[in-house]
Amino acid sequence: MRFIYTFLFISSLTFSQKKASKSFVFFGNEIEINTDGLDNITIENTDSNTIEIFLLDVNLTAHDIHTIEENETLKLSFENSIVINEGEVFRKFITKRLERASVLIKIPKEKRISIYGKTVGITSKSYQGDLNLYIDKGNIYLNDVQKNTEIKLFAGNIKATVYQQNIAIISNKGNITIDEREFKKKYKEDTNTPYNFVVNSINANVVLTTQKIQ
Repeated sequence: MRFIYTFLFISSLTFSQKKASKSFVFFGNEIEINTDGLDNITIENTDSNTIEIFLLDVNLTAHDIHTIEENETLKLSFENSIVINEGEVFRKFITKRLERASVLIKIPKEKRISIYGKTVGITSKSYQGDLNLYIDKGNIYLNDVQKNTEIKLFAGNIKATVYQQNIAIISNKGNITIDEREFKKKYKEDTNTPYNFVVNSINANVVLTTQKIQ
């Protein structure tokens, strides 16, 4: 077992909302996050070796925090716990409401994080580690990019400050803006650094700043 729980799962119900959290130590370097069922996910740095997960759900019993380790990789997911029959009249309405959940995860620095999903908003508060983001649609805000970053996104918006990475962007039908200059379809810049910022998209709008904001 490569991760150790430091305190038990905590869940509380307040004003028809569910708040849940988990905290544990993980010694591996690979973290995979499945965002199915979430509206938003935020990644923060922590100086400790403890991973902290905070879930806010507008439904009382819709989502739970699931953690499993396979081949020294920590896998996180937040599946819905409500089963909906196909024949229910309000199935689409209810399913839409089940998606109203957000997660904040505080992760030790230097981990390699991979995030998967369909439609989700992703915020990185300048995470100091590698990021791989593979989603269909969503808005991605990375603040200061610290290490290697790879993004595959069909449609949405990407905003980041990238000042110490080689940049390679493809967005066939989206807009690419680098330091307020507009480019079509492709942009590439080699800065002779060991880190890469790579975007591959069909419709995403990409806005980058290449100077660190003081």
